[in-house]
Amino acid sequence: MPHEVVGPSSGRRLTKAEYINTVSDLLRVDLSGVDDASTLPDDQPATGGGFRNDINALLPAAVLTDAYETLATSVAQRVAWTNGLADHASCSEPTAACREGFVRDLGRLLYRRPLTDNDVQNLTPLFDAAGPAAADFEAGARLVLSAMLQSPHFLYRLERLDNIEPSSGKAHPSSFEIATRLSYFAWRSAPSASLLDAAAGTDFASPTSFAATVNTLFADPNAERGFQGYAEDWLQLYRLDARTPSLDQGVTPALIAEMKEETMRFATRIALTESRDLTALFTDKQTELGPALAGIYGVTPPAQGFAPFDLTSDPNRIGILTQPGFLILNAAPERATIVHRGLMVLRVFECSEVPAPPPNAATQIDMIPQNLTDRDRFALHTAAPTCKACHSAFDPLGYPFEPYDLAGRFSTKDAFGNTLRSDGEVILDGVARDFKNTAEFAGLMAQSASVQRCLLSKMFQYALGRSLNDADQAGIDDLTEQFASAGRTYLAGMGEIATSPALRAMAPTE
Repeated sequence: MPHEVVGPSSGRRLTKAEYINTVSDLLRVDLSGVDDASTLPDDQPATGGGFRNDINALLPAAVLTDAYETLATSVAQRVAWTNGLADHASCSEPTAACREGFVRDLGRLLYRRPLTDNDVQNLTPLFDAAGPAAADFEAGARLVLSAMLQSPHFLYRLERLDNIEPSSGKAHPSSFEIATRLSYFAWRSAPSASLLDAAAGTDFASPTSFAATVNTLFADPNAERGFQGYAEDWLQLYRLDARTPSLDQGVTPALIAEMKEETMRFATRIALTESRDLTALFTDKQTELGPALAGIYGVTPPAQGFAPFDLTSDPNRIGILTQPGFLILNAAPERATIVHRGLMVLRVFECSEVPAPPPNAATQIDMIPQNLTDRDRFALHTAAPTCKACHSAFDPLGYPFEPYDLAGRFSTKDAFGNTLRSDGEVILDGVARDFKNTAEFAGLMAQSASVQRCLLSKMFQYALGRSLNDADQAGIDDLTEQFASAGRTYLAGMGEIATSPALRAMAPTE
């Protein structure tokens, strides 16, 4: 019996990055500078999954209204007329035909669909509201643009519910809505004019044509920006942007910036430049380091910028799990623990979660002597039945990282002279597996079927813009099998998701 297919979440507000990219791509106005970018508040994740494009993180907020008005006014003033807005006007006379033509052409791009007659009727009067220079077509056009940029049809990925399949009576997304889903999934930005043209074609939905469209999207240079946006959310690298420096431990702003850059460069190389099996993220021994990070790794720093390094001879550096940026992600300002790191592994690479700790959990751990290793302290802590169930799930995932301090330096002894260990036992795929060191643990992660399924599941969650539920699991199983057959590359996974029934199904209605 076919399993239920539920589409992406509808009605999501554009994320800050999506807004900036969309304005840049469609209007060629750069909002990435500090002054412009700071006008919009940073997006925050709504769930433990860490994705900032989740519907629950993108609901309307009063603070955004003024920000959108400010930016819309600024963009409308800054956008070029020649080789800009004028491209959307076939004529510039103060006539109804010229005005309507401009509104429909620009609106199709910004609203990501053809405008309705009602849309046009609401917007064309703005030409007359432009003031004494009402006869000045350009002034009216800029006012129309400002209004469009503040419209819910631009700011939200709205999907209409009037596309009814005659044979079944069920609603389904239009070709323009599907194009929008694909574009924000692949590029983190709006559909281009050519993609909208393709969506208007009669064969857009045919399997051959649709697959060709998907391939074109991921072959476009904007796909790198799309991947980096995905990776920043999936790996929660945006946490580093707000990370508090710990100068007494050598965690400076410069080091934090290099931490993020290293991991982003590493992930981009594995996923796009080399298009490798994503499990190589756990086992690859090459990286790129800046001067501050080179000191953490104990290698000769480059004269300037980032330089490639081969870590084959270093047994304590392997893949993303031993990169300082990942090691510090969930850590407190003063120290990282096996709990911080185990939880990150559990959430990011095993797609699992645990309940919030009981109210007295922090008090209990504070009562344990500080001069023990993390492993020994939390072993005593988890003797309490209320703590053991959860800690047994994530503490072993943190054991491999005990020898790495807050900044990511490797050491065999802590400040109290205790020997630090990286061995342990972890349950993966329902089987207890021993590991002697961090490298062996990384190898087990790369081989784990549940971890491999999680790699696909995270991409799927990002595409849907909502938390996953039971109705999604059968589809994920199918996609995971296809993902494995296609070599578990990022492009293969994204392509399988983009052409899956879910990306063309209607959104949840509740």
